[in-house]
Amino acid sequence: MYTGSELRDSRLKKENLVDRISIVCGDMYKADLSKADVIFAMHPEYSGDLKQLYGRNIRKGTRLIKHDLPIVGYLPDKVDYPFYRITFPLKRARSKKEWASAVLGGSHKLADDVWHELFYYQFTKGYDGDEISMFKRMLSRRIKR
Repeated sequence: MYTGSELRDSRLKKENLVDRISIVCGDMYKADLSKADVIFAMHPEYSGDLKQLYGRNIRKGTRLIKHDLPIVGYLPDKVDYPFYRITFPLKRARSKKEWASAVLGGSHKLADDVWHELFYYQFTKGYDGDEISMFKRMLSRRIKR
């Protein structure tokens, strides 16, 4: 039986990608992301992530793939729900409405529509009222209008 990393490594060998792809698993807060081309993050964003995780030496053009919700207050380049692609340097939304419309993939959306979606899917995604309140505070600090 293979472990996850052994299975991944054997697949990379089979596809002749060992010299082109490097997958690093572990604590993202301790990882050196300066050489990354793509960062995949499944965890929800916490209030210190913007500075502590994404404010480090990440190269221009590096792509961040986020699950469920992009970085709060920043615009995704592409949405393939539930995945969001964001390219560095990050582009801050000019308004909460612009951010919500980008997150939900439509025009004239409001931040409350995003919170409603997260709360509606709380049982499948695991977001609770406290996390949604934290996201609201983060958005209000990052975007004033």
